[in-house]
Amino acid sequence: MKYTIVVAATASEAAPLQYLAPFSGAAFGEWFRDNGRHSLIIYDDLSKQAVVDWEKDFISHVATQHSDILEEIRSKGVLSKELETKLRDVCDNHAKGFY
Repeated sequence: MKYTIVVAATASEAAPLQYLAPFSGAAFGEWFRDNGRHSLIIYDDLSKQAVVDWEKDFISHVATQHSDILEEIRSKGVLSKELETKLRDVCDNHAKGFY
């Protein structure tokens, strides 16, 4: 493995690392290509990428469209049953777009 670069992000890694790993691997390959060298990129199981994309979109969706729920959680300092129900509804509705 003297001439090998391995970029890996397992399912137990944080979502941002899983999201960036394929792009980082491609960037390494492009650098070698642009500098006249050979490169081979092998991707394994990009299905996890779809889950990471969903998580990223969900966080953005909640932060922009449902900031009132987050603000209420922050101000109360606890997740009440009512807030939990609201958050579950948001999650369920967002998950429908994933299937």
